[in-house]
Amino acid sequence: MIYSRIWISLIVMFLIFWGAINVCYASKARMLALGQSSDYGSFYIKDSRSIFLNPATINQQKNYFITELGSASSSDSNPNSEGGIIFDFADFVWGVYLGSEINANNSARTAANFLAKDNRVDFLFGGDAGFTWGARGHFAAGKDRQSAVDRSYSAVGIGLGVSIDKVDGYCNFDLQDVANGATIKDDKWETDLGMKLGVAYNFLGSTFFIDYEKNGFKSSVGDITHKSEQKINVGAGTTFQLDSVSKLFADLKYYSDTEKISGTADLELTEYGLPLCLGFETQIMPWLFLRASIKQSFIGGEENSSGDFKSFSNTTDVSTGITITVGKVNIDGMVGQDRDGNKQGSFGSVTNFSLAYKF
Repeated sequence: MIYSRIWISLIVMFLIFWGAINVCYASKARMLALGQSSDYGSFYIKDSRSIFLNPATINQQKNYFITELGSASSSDSNPNSEGGIIFDFADFVWGVYLGSEINANNSARTAANFLAKDNRVDFLFGGDAGFTWGARGHFAAGKDRQSAVDRSYSAVGIGLGVSIDKVDGYCNFDLQDVANGATIKDDKWETDLGMKLGVAYNFLGSTFFIDYEKNGFKSSVGDITHKSEQKINVGAGTTFQLDSVSKLFADLKYYSDTEKISGTADLELTEYGLPLCLGFETQIMPWLFLRASIKQSFIGGEENSSGDFKSFSNTTDVSTGITITVGKVNIDGMVGQDRDGNKQGSFGSVTNFSLAYKF
């Protein structure tokens, strides 16, 4: 009886340890449940989404295969299908990721009758030279010669990142993104040079970060003929290890988002806020992880073209998530609320779902 209890205890401890390892290879669902970005991940929580922010993190986020459930008609509550594989080979880390739609602007594209930018392929490569480094390149192209108007698109971008001691730095560029043909073949869509630059510094257990993003597009047809956007994020985040199976995440950041729109109506909108986000993650069973977050802005609002200001109302976001670990497989799900308190999906179902396999 005593030996049986010892073996049971050892098995349980092994399962807990194994599950704790696997949860590190997470997904959009985990990031959203912790109140972070589903596109680029977090500025301070290292996760599989971090490879799109800083490609150097591919050296820590490796040897896994991941799929994100979605559909061709994507939105915040109905994400697109995507996924890929990251692996180490011959002293380097390699990766291929399919289907990302970061900065695709597909709603505006299709509204003007241009082809949506999809079928994007990202290639990743990284290594360690006394400091970790990584590079990412993406490509997308397509055409339609069966419609009344010949339509096509092509896009190319790169990303570079390094991690040196306590400092992380990255730069991501959308070098070219062009679509031709809408109502007539000479119609053209072209993006401005897109960029996302940032640096983070780890100090006394916290991560201090600053991030700058700029993008925009020009269109010869449609209600919007030119749009430019600039975003700034400045803040700090930290992780508290509450016990052997529980963590508390906290971040406070200032952000501003300025949009300038030309077309049927000329607009200039500036949005800013100072949100505090608190997240919690715990392992309640050897195979089950639960997480939740709450986020609310202390100050913030929107200023229109006339300079009139309006404060945001009901800025509280609440999200919850779950990870089920079976051997080397993670199954992630998430359900949450948006800034206006509307459900992204009915409770009892998930709005983001993924499956990852660690090898």
